Amino acid sequence: MDKLTIKQVRVLNDLSQKQMAFKLDMPLGTYQKKEQGRSPFTFLEVVKICEAFNVDINKIQVD
Repeated sequence: MDKLTIKQVRVLNDLSQKQMAFKLDMPLGTYQKKEQGRSPFTFLEVVKICEAFNVDINKIQVD
């Protein structure tokens, strides 16, 4: 089973990085660093993304 990155979830839902950052209540620059792998997503952020987009948390790749 292939896993989805947070970026793939964002793109599949036709959101810009700015829109995704807004959904997660974080600055755009912070979101960009996380999406680029320069800073990790927290577990709670991943849960929030999964709930918002109805994605099974086991299908998310966070590394």
